[in-house]
Amino acid sequence: MLLNAETDYAIRIVTFLADAKEKCEAKTISDGTGVPLRFCLKILSKLVSFDIVKSFKGREGGYVLARSANEITLYEVIDKINGGCELIHCQCGDGGCTNPSGICRFMSAFSAAAASLKNTLEAVTFGQKEK
Repeated sequence: MLLNAETDYAIRIVTFLADAKEKCEAKTISDGTGVPLRFCLKILSKLVSFDIVKSFKGREGGYVLARSANEITLYEVIDKINGGCELIHCQCGDGGCTNPSGICRFMSAFSAAAASLKNTLEAVTFGQKEK
């Protein structure tokens, strides 16, 4: 699974805020993450709407994590921004695969791999430091 740029940037932003441990302006976040300011503001707005980041308006404004970094999982950010971590989408719809030919014959393998990936990402929080 290759994450799109928006998801990559969202992970960078949340990581930056987790490490900062204090309110940061959007420009500071942009400079610290390499995310262009306009895109950074767009992603910050989404993260605020998902209750991952909290924003403060005015002269003393800025952004902080809405919850403890230990409560925000890597999967949560990926799920909210990218829409989960499915590896492929079955063309049969939500009712389950009814086509045993073509790529559909591999759906159970893709589903198992996606479930394993989800479990791994849910076990990682932004409060953890790499080992």
